[in-house]
Order: sequence, then C-alpha cells, then structure tokens
Amino acid sequence: MIHKTSRRGNAVQQGWLLFFYSVPSKPVNLRMKVWRRLAKAGAAPLKGSVYILPYNEEHLEFCQWLVSEINSMNGEGAFVRTDRVETIDTGTFEEMRKIDFFTSKAGTALKRRLDALQSDMKGITKTDIRQAAAVVSRSIEDYQGKTWVTRERPFVDRMASAWLIKKFIDKKAAFRFIKEKDITAMDKNSIAFDIRGGMFTHAGDMCTFEALVKSFGFKDKTIKKIAAVVHELDIKDEKYKNLEARGIEDILAGIRKSSKNDAEMIERGINVFEMLYASKS
Repeated sequence: MIHKTSRRGNAVQQGWLLFFYSVPSKPVNLRMKVWRRLAKAGAAPLKGSVYILPYNEEHLEFCQWLVSEINSMNGEGAFVRTDRVETIDTGTFEEMRKIDFFTSKAGTALKRRLDALQSDMKGITKTDIRQAAAVVSRSIEDYQGKTWVTRERPFVDRMASAWLIKKFIDKKAAFRFIKEKDITAMDKNSIAFDIRGGMFTHAGDMCTFEALVKSFGFKDKTIKKIAAVVHELDIKDEKYKNLEARGIEDILAGIRKSSKNDAEMIERGINVFEMLYASKS
C-alpha cells in the first residue's frame, strides 16, 4: 500500500487519502454498507468508487480497517495518500497530446507522473489484498506473562483491548508499541493485537476488542456492553446506538493529547475502561 505515515503533533498534518474499493454485486447491501461507513467518516465521493478524505491519524486507521472488512466481503479495497489532488487524469492528458504538435519538457514530465501513478495503483491492488483475520478459539492459560504489542499512539480499540487483556487474560501483561512495518521483527514471546497481521485484530465487521472477546469466549454481560461502545467508536457503522459513546471518545481523545508517551496513554485508557466496567456492573 502506498501511504506515508507520521506522528501528529501540534501542527495539522496536510494531505489527502484516496480510498478505492469494489465489492460483489450480491448481496446488494454490501455497497450500501461501505458507503455508509465512508459517509460517516466524512469521506466525499470523488469519482465512481473513489472517495477522498483529509489525511490524519484517525482517517488512516479507518482506511486500514475498512480495507480488511471489504476483503472479508470478497471485495477489494485500497487507499493511497497524496499531498494534493490534481484535476487532470490520463484521458484528459491523451486528449491534450492529440493537439500538442511539440514535445515539451513539461508534457514529458507529466506523462512520467501519470505512468508512475498507474504503476502505483496496480501495485496497490496486487500487494495489499489480505485475507480477513479469522477468529480462533484460544485458551487463557496459553497467554500468560506475554508482551502484548500494538501500534503507536493507542486510541479507543487498543486502549479497551489492553484493559481486557490486563484484567481478564494476562494480569502480568506488558505492553510495547511499534510502527506497523516492524511487526515482522517481533520475538516469539510477543503477541500482536490491533495491528494488521497480528494474532488478534479486526475480523470482518468486528473490532479487535470484539475479536478478543469471541476468541476467549467471554460471556460477561458487562464486557458485552463495553464491546458495543468500542464497536460504535471504532467501526462507526451505526450497528449500536450508544448515547454515551461520544463522551467516552472525548475523554480518550483528551488522554491521547495530554499523555507524554504511549505507555501513559494506554495506562490512563485502561483506567477509563476499568471505571466504565465498574459503572455498568
């Protein structure tokens, strides 16, 4: 996938994300489901099944997981980050060439850029089609004293998942934070979660928290209530109508902005979900 990531500081990250997808024609509700997800995230239609939205950390994560969900529908999805969107496309360029009797340096350079873009787009569809993660039944006894690894700058799903891990799965869990590209360098004692290619991650329309709940077979009704909140905030598909979700998101966003590092973010996020669990029990 062709995208550039960066940690967001006080300055606003510039650029755009272009999202491309195709889904099977049947069942007919698949395309509507994807459209609703994109619309709720603030994406605007650009052309056909191409949507555009401003680049930021949340939108980048949204695109990553939507690609995985579309793959679970037997569709194809991809996205690309660009610093700007220009109006000229290949067809327009070829029309211009028909009346351009002189080869200019600018025209040659533009042709190279369009060729490179076409090559990049072919690369996206060839290299980023991944099988949707399967939810496999797991035993808590096999996951004791582990290092649990996830992406940097944790937010809703990662914070909630860390709480679930620490409280119900591995009380001695340690957490480590990496860039997504570094997942292949993990040691054998590390368990990856909420990261593409990880053992526990999004599966179909389930967020990582829900996948963990299902994998370990938790039946606790309070956990299920929290799962609905996390799903609403992370997946944004309106599956659950939860009035308190927005307030919880604001608190977690405040933690993310005010924490000094990832470890502090996850610890403070765990505390929020501990209080939420107590209030709902």
